[in-house]
Amino acid sequence: MDKIGIAIVGLGYWGPNLVRNFVASEKWQIRYVVDNDPSRLSKITTTYPGMVGTSDFARVLDDESVHAVAIATPPHTHFELAQRALLRGKHLLVEKPLCLGARKADELVEIAARQSRVLMVDHTFLYTGAVEKLRDLVKRGEFGRIYYIDSVRINLGLFQLHASVIEDLAPHDISIFNYLLDESPVKVAASTTRCVDDSVADAAYITLKYGSGAIAHAHLSWISPVKVRKTMVAGSRLMAIWDDVEPSEKIRIYDKGVDYLPSDEARAKAQISYRSGDVLIPAIDTTEALQKVIVDFARSISLGCPPQADGLAGAAVVRVLEAAEASSVAGGAFVDI
Repeated sequence: MDKIGIAIVGLGYWGPNLVRNFVASEKWQIRYVVDNDPSRLSKITTTYPGMVGTSDFARVLDDESVHAVAIATPPHTHFELAQRALLRGKHLLVEKPLCLGARKADELVEIAARQSRVLMVDHTFLYTGAVEKLRDLVKRGEFGRIYYIDSVRINLGLFQLHASVIEDLAPHDISIFNYLLDESPVKVAASTTRCVDDSVADAAYITLKYGSGAIAHAHLSWISPVKVRKTMVAGSRLMAIWDDVEPSEKIRIYDKGVDYLPSDEARAKAQISYRSGDVLIPAIDTTEALQKVIVDFARSISLGCPPQADGLAGAAVVRVLEAAEASSVAGGAFVDI
């Protein structure tokens, strides 16, 4: 096919970003934009003439020129929309999280496999130049053994009506942790607080334990006076800090660490050697991450191969979210995944 026909469902916060990037790609043609709000439809179709605006999702699924669907609606709607699209033979890109509930996530993965359709989750941060650089360093063994990863993702808003701060923000960090460590966690503990609205958690602290022995921690909040997106990776050979708010020098790699040297005189004692070397600021790819998401989606459809952030990766994140919510209810106790 010359161009892949796609419908974009949901024109709230993220949908217009999808529209902009799909329009800019030579591999795609937007057939429909779908939303229940006429003003949103009018704004997009006026800005980008030639695409059809509709609130009728069934009409989209009936159109054979629509080969794929991108879903950017609230998380609680993902499962039903995704299920309908996959069962009608559409390739699928779903905004994070894939859906709410591990069983539903697994069901979507099974349907996609049965239908021989691509199921991709928009874990956008995996496609940033910073995460790609960190992943490359990890795969090459530059960090040595990864001891822990620590992340802070806080800002003032955006408050969600149908999702907790865990469901809203944690998918970013969990997907990054899993990608860098190349494994899924085995246990999770989460503590939350409800500062503004008693019905929804707006700040959370999540700790993940991995089978390799690494741990990861995420601090999430909608009620911070400043925007912070910072991740630290601590390894036995190198350490790194990724500051996503920093406009240019996003990653700093530190040749710092601690060496444990057993004493020859007494095995019960030990010598600690601190290592402090150079600081490296590597060049990273500055291509917009969402543009690379869309390229990967097209490549997967054309070649019949899984995307980097496939359904299995999305389902793994959903399992962690479900366990984290259960841990929060249980007072922060560790929950097996």
